[in-house]
Amino acid sequence: PPTAQQLQAEWRRQALIQTSVPRRDRPVDGWDDKVGNGAGATVSGFRLEAAWRCATVNQAVAQAEQWRSPAALRDLGIDVIAAELTALEAPHSARCLTVTVGDRHLTARSLLLATGDGARMPQMAGWSDIASAANVVNCQAGADVVLPYGRDGADLSPLQVAVLGAEPAGVELALALQRWGHHITLITGRDRLLPMADPDLAVLIQAQLMTQGIKVRLNTTPIAIAPVIAPLATATPDPIRPGAAPAIAPPLTLTLREHHGSLPGTPASQHRFDALILAAGRRPHLPAPVPMICQCQPDTPLAVDVHLRTRHPRIYACGPVLSGLSHPAVVQAEIEVAVWNALFWPARRINYTTIPWGLQLAPDFAQVGLTVAAAHDRGLTSLCLITPNRLDPTLARIVGAPSLQGHLLSTVAGTILGAEFVGDQAQPVVAAIAQAMQQRQSLAQLAQLQGAPGTPTGIVKQLAQQWQRDRQAQPTWSRHWRETWFSWRRSR
Repeated sequence: PPTAQQLQAEWRRQALIQTSVPRRDRPVDGWDDKVGNGAGATVSGFRLEAAWRCATVNQAVAQAEQWRSPAALRDLGIDVIAAELTALEAPHSARCLTVTVGDRHLTARSLLLATGDGARMPQMAGWSDIASAANVVNCQAGADVVLPYGRDGADLSPLQVAVLGAEPAGVELALALQRWGHHITLITGRDRLLPMADPDLAVLIQAQLMTQGIKVRLNTTPIAIAPVIAPLATATPDPIRPGAAPAIAPPLTLTLREHHGSLPGTPASQHRFDALILAAGRRPHLPAPVPMICQCQPDTPLAVDVHLRTRHPRIYACGPVLSGLSHPAVVQAEIEVAVWNALFWPARRINYTTIPWGLQLAPDFAQVGLTVAAAHDRGLTSLCLITPNRLDPTLARIVGAPSLQGHLLSTVAGTILGAEFVGDQAQPVVAAIAQAMQQRQSLAQLAQLQGAPGTPTGIVKQLAQQWQRDRQAQPTWSRHWRETWFSWRRSR
């Protein structure tokens, strides 16, 4: 995107409206202690940040935030206004907008919404009484995640943790907590995990989570929550943070009910957990005047076109406010397109099909482009599904290639539509396929790549060669005509 100096040189003035003060991520307390204890050590009470970042990542984030501070932005010629957007006058036929921020009235040619999103609270009885408890955590609310390290006065005991949500954040968080020695139950009201992934791969990921000891409860809805009334326990000092107050919180009773489509549900059952973590999705955060101007509901995703323009021709949006994927690669692509379209011409298009994203699971999961269901929804019928299981098994054993399951989706002509893989090299293979999609390379061109077997480039080459063999094996009109002609000659 253009820099502030370039915009200022073209007499384009900018204003950044901060609707809230951003929270700076701090290093994770106890991370070094956890890493230094070695395998087998169970530390269940140290502080987690929003995405359980390590201290190195937080240090890089802090250095990047120094360049995004209000003072640094003012030096670049950007007006920073810390206030809420209270009024917006934006007639569709007008060539400018009038934005009221606090006691100031701004006139702008276009408006870019990057207000983010907020946590979606569950609808269950007793939630208002328990939402502020120490052992009820919303990992998507942007606050620190602190789990109680003691249960009934016991020190460093594994916790029974319930994670609500089938989204990527819930799956990754469940796996991370299980690796730290806790007993995890993943609860979702859907019929499978990861609704945006291929159903077969979602079942495979679910089986791997259950193999590692995570309980997965599908088609299950929490209907009530209440604290367990227990005698007061003796507070135990924090072994990781000696000066901190002990974290003692009563366990929770979660009432669950299973449902299977139109069939009558089973009777509700009660389960006891030491902590509850919410990862059930988010809702867009829109200023009060925006829904009426953009013709949308306050709690629904903001609709945009391929240029990231809302239903108002001069209002654009990007980032989590669109309720899309919160992956950094997706957000960065949206920022580049939205900033350019709001300031310059000609308008650019956002292409989500070439943006890869993945999950840090065991093994990893990665996806780019369209799934089979999405391709059928777009009217694409003549498809080729290429799986790495059909590669030469002898060569795989010789080179020691890691296991890789999934498929590459393409048209009959060799145009790549998407890919989904689960395995040790899923993310580098999908990254190579995404780069080929961005460069509009076909499978015929990828079959000519030079790559060692077992490497990401070699796997992509083998997939392309598999497509060539399948295409040669399919009968064409010329081959069918020749076979018919020779059959007729032999019969004479």
